[in-house]
This record gives sequence, C-alpha cells and structure tokens, in this order.
Amino acid sequence: MVAPHDETHLDTHVVVVGSGAAGLCAAIEAAESGARVMLIEKHKIGGNSAKATSGINGAGTSVQRALGIEDRPEAFMQDTLVSGEGMADEQLVARLAHSSASAVEWLISLGVNLTQVERLGGHSTARSHRIPPLPDGRPVPVGWTTISALVRKIKDFGDRITVMEGYRLLDIIISNDAQPSLSPSPHLPGHAAEGVVIQATNTTADDSPAAPPLTIHSDSVVLATGGFSSDALPQQQGQGDHLPGHLAPSLLKEVAPLLAHHATTNGLFATGDSLKIGQHRGLAMKHLEHIQLHPTGFVDLCDPLSSTKWLAPEMLRGCGAILVTHTGERFVNELEKRSVVSDAILQGGTPILAWPGMEGARLRPDSGEDEGAAARRASNSAALLMNEAIRQRVGAGTLRFYEQKGLIRSAGSLREAAAMLGVREDRLIATIKDYSNGMAQGKDSFGKSVFPAALSPDDTFYIAIVTPCLHYTMGGLCVNSSAQVMREEPSAVVDPLLDLGVPTQPPRRPVSGLFAAGEVVGGLHGANRLAGNGLLESVVFGRLAGNWAARSSKRSSSTLPLPIHPGGESAELRLREIDDRTIPGCAVLRFDLPSGRHVANVGLGGRVLLKPPHCRNGVSLPVLTPPSSFTGVLELALFATVDGDTDVEQSPRPPPLGCVCAPGSVVSASLEPPQEGAGDMQRLDRMVRKDDGVKCVVAAGNDGLALALQLMRYALHHHDTLRGMLQVIVISANCRCCQYLQKTAQQHRSVLEGRFQLQAKCSDEDGCHGDVPGAAVGDGLWECDGLLESVQLAKLMAQQRLFLCGVGVKDAADATADEGARIRGC
Repeated sequence: MVAPHDETHLDTHVVVVGSGAAGLCAAIEAAESGARVMLIEKHKIGGNSAKATSGINGAGTSVQRALGIEDRPEAFMQDTLVSGEGMADEQLVARLAHSSASAVEWLISLGVNLTQVERLGGHSTARSHRIPPLPDGRPVPVGWTTISALVRKIKDFGDRITVMEGYRLLDIIISNDAQPSLSPSPHLPGHAAEGVVIQATNTTADDSPAAPPLTIHSDSVVLATGGFSSDALPQQQGQGDHLPGHLAPSLLKEVAPLLAHHATTNGLFATGDSLKIGQHRGLAMKHLEHIQLHPTGFVDLCDPLSSTKWLAPEMLRGCGAILVTHTGERFVNELEKRSVVSDAILQGGTPILAWPGMEGARLRPDSGEDEGAAARRASNSAALLMNEAIRQRVGAGTLRFYEQKGLIRSAGSLREAAAMLGVREDRLIATIKDYSNGMAQGKDSFGKSVFPAALSPDDTFYIAIVTPCLHYTMGGLCVNSSAQVMREEPSAVVDPLLDLGVPTQPPRRPVSGLFAAGEVVGGLHGANRLAGNGLLESVVFGRLAGNWAARSSKRSSSTLPLPIHPGGESAELRLREIDDRTIPGCAVLRFDLPSGRHVANVGLGGRVLLKPPHCRNGVSLPVLTPPSSFTGVLELALFATVDGDTDVEQSPRPPPLGCVCAPGSVVSASLEPPQEGAGDMQRLDRMVRKDDGVKCVVAAGNDGLALALQLMRYALHHHDTLRGMLQVIVISANCRCCQYLQKTAQQHRSVLEGRFQLQAKCSDEDGCHGDVPGAAVGDGLWECDGLLESVQLAKLMAQQRLFLCGVGVKDAADATADEGARIRGC
C-alpha cells in the first residue's frame, strides 16, 4: 500500500481506478502482460463485488459437465438477451457468454472452489456457480472469497502492482492526440488517455485541509469504479464538488428521479465519479436511466425505512423460497427476471409498515435528508417463506448470519408463521397446497415450471420481509468489443468491423488507451441484469481491459512485425472472438497478436494458414486487416459456402479444427506462400501505401470480397492522406456480402468521395455473370457495371494500373487485353 503525500506527480504504465473484481482482474492481467500498474481505490479493496452472493455464471464449464448439466454459450447468450429486453449489446453479450467458462475455470485455478451450481431466475438451466458450505456448515461467501483470491494474486506481483487506498478520482487526463495509437483500434488520430488526477480522502477531522491533487501519468487507464446506486444518499451530497466543472452531486436523481427514493444495497462509495467526469470529458454513455431494483432487500424490523439494506440472496428463491403478501397468497413466479419480480412486489405487495411489528418504526429521516425522505421509502414489500429443506440447501451457516441480525426469523410451525405475518393460517395452507399441485403438474398459474423444493403445511418454516432496492445501474460508459471507451465524435469515421456493437448515431470513436470494465460500463445488460452476470462481467471484461491496457503501451513509437513468413517461421496467436453477425455470409475470426505493438506483416490479398496444436492439416483464410492500419490484432475471414444460385442465409461456421472454434484457444499461424501472379498484389500494396495515382481492382470470389473490404477499410482509416482514386469492382456469388459491401460504401460516401469507389455485383443475380464468379469478366463486365469504359480499361491495363484478384479473373481479362499489355492475375 502506498500513500505518496509528498509527491504531486507519478508515472506508470497502467492506472486502474477501482478495486472491485473488475479492477483487481484488470491489474492482474496488465501485470501478467509485463506492465507496471497503479491500483487506485477511494474506499476499501473489494467494492460491491465483495458483497456478491448469487455466484458467477458459466456456460459449458467442467463443473457443469461433472454434474451432468448440459449448457452452451449460445443458450446463455439468449437468456441474457431476453433478460435485457432487446436492449443488450449483442457483441458484448457474445463475448460474455463465450468467455464465461474460461472465467470460472480461471477463478477455480486461483483457489475459488466454485463446485456448486444452481439455476437462478431468468436462466434456462443451472449455470450459477457458488462455493459449497464447509463441512461444519459454515458458509463460504462467493464474493468475498473471490476478492480474497484476487488480492492474494495481486500480492504475488510484488512491487509491479502498487495499491493506493484512500484516493478518489478527480479527473481523467485526455489529450487530443494526433499521433497513431497502439491499441486494439485502428491508427486514427483522435483523443488519448494519458493518466488521472486523484486526491487523498480526508480521514481525520472534518475541518482538516484537503490533500493536494496527485497526477499520475500513464500509457493507459482502466476505469472500474462501479455504478451509482448510492449517489442519492445524504452521506454523498456535496461529494461532486471536487469534480471538474462542479458536476451535479447526484447523477441518480438526474437520470432516474422516480427511483431515487428507494433504499440501496450498495456501499456508500457507489457514487458514479467516473461517469460524471466522463460526461464532462465527452465520453459516450448509454442506458443511464436503466436502474435495476433487486426484488429482495431485507427489511429490518428495528429500522424498516433505512436508506441502505442487506441483500436477500438470489439463492433463497433459487432454492425454492416463495413470496406471499399479507393475504397469504403468492402473486408471481419467484424465478422470473428480477425486473418482473420487483414490479410484481411494487404493484401488488404489502406496504412495509403494514406488517406486524412495524407499528413503532421510526419515521425520522437519515442525517441530511428532508423530513419526507423516510416516508417515501415506505414502499410495498412481500414475505419470503422457506422451510428447513430450503434453508439447508442454501446453507444453514449462510442464513445464520441473517438470523443473528434479525432479518430472517424462525417461525417453527406454519401456524406460528401465519401469526408472525398477521396472515390467516388457512390462507397459507391453501397457498402451499396450490404450490404443491403446480409442482405435481409441472407448471402453476404463474407460469412457474421449475420447483427447486417441495413445501408441506407440516414443515418447519422461516420468514423474512423483503422489498425492492436499488441494486445495479445498467447504464454507463460505451465500450467496443475490446473494452475500449468510446467518445462522441461528430466527424468520426466508424470502421465497419472494429467498432462492433456501438451505435453510429451519433458517430463515436475509441479513446486511445482508455478502457472500462464492470458496472461502470453500459450496454451489456440492456434494461435488466441477469442474476450471476455481475461478477462474471467483472472478471471477463476486467481481464480483457487489463490485457489491452498493457498491450497498448505508447512508450515506444515503433511497431514490431509479427514473425510469420511463407513456409517458414510461425507465430502462436490466441483467438479472441468469432464475429458472425456483422458481415452477412462471413465470420470474422479476430486474433490477438503477442502484444499491442505487434503488427501483422500481411499485405493486400494475403492469406494466413492456421494450425491448432496436434493437428496435421490446417485451414487457409484471407486477411481482412488493412495493411499499416492496426496493431495488436489480426482479422481473418471465413465465408459461407454458396452453391449455385442459393442465397447465403445460413451463418458461416468456424473451420472444423477443434480448438480453433473456441475463443481463447491458441493456434499456429503462418503466411501462405504467394500464388502465381501475386506480384500484382504486391505492386498494388506498394502503390496503395504510397498513394500513387488512380488504380482499379477487379476482384472475384471470396478472396475478392476480403480484398475489397481490406481496401475500403484502408481508405476509411487513411482518408485524410489519400490523394488518388481507388476503384474496386467485386463479383461474387455471396450476394448478401456484396450487398453489405455496397451498403457500407454508400454509408461512408461523404468520407470516401474522390478517394474510393466500389461496385459490388452478385454473380447469381439474373442477367449477370452466371454461376462461376468472374467467368464472363471479359465478355460483359464493363458494360454491365458501367464503372469503366473499355477505353479507360485498356488505358489502365497498358499503364499497369489494373489489378486482378480471384479465380477466373485472369483468363477472362486476358481476352480483352491489348496485345503487349502485361497483366498478371492472382
């Protein structure tokens, strides 16, 4: 732990702000990648992650397989999208789902015993991993145990990670950087993060002078500061005064005034400082108004209207507890999404003060509140009812903690439970019988089809009063699929591939060196977070952000060529993700290069041979990454097979190479040897980079589609420096992909005008070129397309400024060549 009060400036590779699970994972990953890290925390290590009780989701884990649970990332992804009510970012959800198993396995490797799996509300199967109780029944809280394991790992790095507790964030240093960035995004001039300004929080008398600001200069910044569910509490009023521009002290009251009166399950530190600073700095935000109410916050009989409440674990309902009103009747499927259960309680529940024992509840407001604040928190509630079997399944030791605090009460018989709740016993008996009938029939009147535990009027019961509480803020910073924070840029050029999942209206551009993970990010959960996804999100995106933050070092302005050569040396690359949604009829395989300074030495029209370990054969795929435009990433295209005039409706599938299919797998990559006539592509590559006059490219087939996308992206990322015109004609049977290219070029017409022109033709369309791509190029292409007159074509051919790519192009073009024109097809 470091508290450098005598310094005003520090320097490091990576700054991570926030030490919940996301921040700790980011710091670990950055340090493992060789970076020096400073971890900043304004309160205590662990944040809200330490309070997690639901567990962590994982689809397709070794634990699930050992328990006979069948699960797939696609099913998990669908559950998350349904929970998000159509608002969740599909690219972020895909990364979460496909990385979930590896996240769980990684935590297990750190000593977190995630061997108990339960099905929670909103899930189609059991995938929420928890830690079973100790043999003596003592509970092992999943949040605190996970944080403890991460802290032990942090300590293993020694002085490579400096932890600074008791420092709050004042500002993020963002410059208008005109230099190329070494980051997962292209070499685009723009804004770059260069560090943070922090300040020690006063821990002495209130009238002590404020500590001087401390500036930390860094190559990269990771924001992992959590949400803002406690931002309306009286303890936090005035805390915004230290932020730039004297920003509003309550972001919660600003974006969700109708929810701000609810109690919260969050710690007092969840005040959204990063988001307030981000608004001031022009960072892109989304879904700030979407705040999750957890349906079950414990109501304390001694202080029922308190502004903060203990969370009643999701596992209570996941293991079979039911919810009833003061009439003794159920009113909702307890395993529904959190938003559904919360709405049902607020609309049809029982007022908190109507339960027996609440008559003498204090109505005075908390310190700093107005007189009516406590009364406004007197919203509706419900009684949570469970038997001894449910208690044992959750863990008697776990529930004993809440029992000692008086939050869960032992009622003994059902008659005693009815008396404690002020409910008629016959009503409770009827409710339990109806529940049992629904269990026997496989579905009840509320649509519940999963019944984790049986209930009988003869059971021993336990009761608790619960009410919806502010729990999680779904909105936050916009990030791309590399966890890089976006900035509103009215004049930004949006890459059709790299800025996945980020709306282009208004245009947004990544901030070089600025990453975010955890609850501070918006878009992943949509309108409602699925239980167990909070801890998972922190681990998956925390590790991703830390990895990229370390790889995006700007300490050296030089790049390193990736050591892959035709028929020679190869490199080991990790498959980061498979994107089969952006380009119709094509899956993009995105690989991480060894570091953020590496660049793949693959030119236009290049192909890469992939071989997984222990596999004799490999697969050759065309490159989508534009030359001299990206560092740290290599993108390859896998196109769907098209037979005859069949349209490409199915999504392409990854090559049948076993571990190549799984994100996170490692493969050997080498350049394919140049094909006959490849000198044309090498010459085009040199001319494009030098911007040497007008060029025309005739491209056919899948290689032609890949080349066309390479050229379009190159023109987008270098539009400010291009002078000459680059014209591209594409012919392919992949009609939907042709349409995508044409539409994308049209969308960027204002940027590409005078620099790039594309015309894509599907060879399966009536009246076009038949079934074989490029077969009739010489007979009718020029008249059909109208892009170039035959005179212009002949002139370009004579000047060697016509470039050909794709099967069938060479022979067809030779038929129209003037004698003596030297044309080589690739």
